Amino acid sequence: MSEVPREFVGLARDFVERVHKENEATLRVVRRVEATVIEPRIGGRGKHTLRPEHVRQIERIWRDMPETFRIGPTVFDHPKHGLRIEEMRLQALRRNLGDWTDRDKKEPAIAVSVMLATVERKEGWHYRWREYITIGLHALARRYERGDGRDDAAILRDIEALVDASCELAKSDSDLSEVAIPCGCRWRGTVSMADVFGTSGRLHESHASLAIRTFLPPILR
Repeated sequence: MSEVPREFVGLARDFVERVHKENEATLRVVRRVEATVIEPRIGGRGKHTLRPEHVRQIERIWRDMPETFRIGPTVFDHPKHGLRIEEMRLQALRRNLGDWTDRDKKEPAIAVSVMLATVERKEGWHYRWREYITIGLHALARRYERGDGRDDAAILRDIEALVDASCELAKSDSDLSEVAIPCGCRWRGTVSMADVFGTSGRLHESHASLAIRTFLPPILR
């Protein structure tokens, strides 16, 4: 794998850092929900259900969520006496790929992840992220080097095109674990096992993810 010019690696690192700061702001809003509504209702009283006024209060607090790196709208669902909130967001993390990265190295990366917050009668309150697409630092730096536009809006447009392409692939009958996946906007990747690390370096989980390896140069005509 050829070396990316340091200028573009630096731009990629800055992007990952901005995503990380927004993740922290996102977590602060979730903590407000927990402190204001969840703990008094579920923690203090042991109730695993919400009243309508609790749902409205959570949704008011949720409006303070940062929006820069959110992909698409927030989805609010209202099962009986509960709540389900789902968002697709960029997430900053560090991870390895089993067939790609040095096993001793944790590469900075961004992920397209679904953030899910639920209150259910049997389970109570749950808040979690699940990574579906991972873009390592090398691939992101190649996007800065080879893509059209280097501001956040341009990068997000290409990431959103990647999300659309991956959704179409998921609907196909291809054995995605065995073939290279040609994604939109010149991204290229495969399905691989991803080790997901937090910012502290602690391993959270390992699961299959669409791992983006690079971004191709434009086709010369």
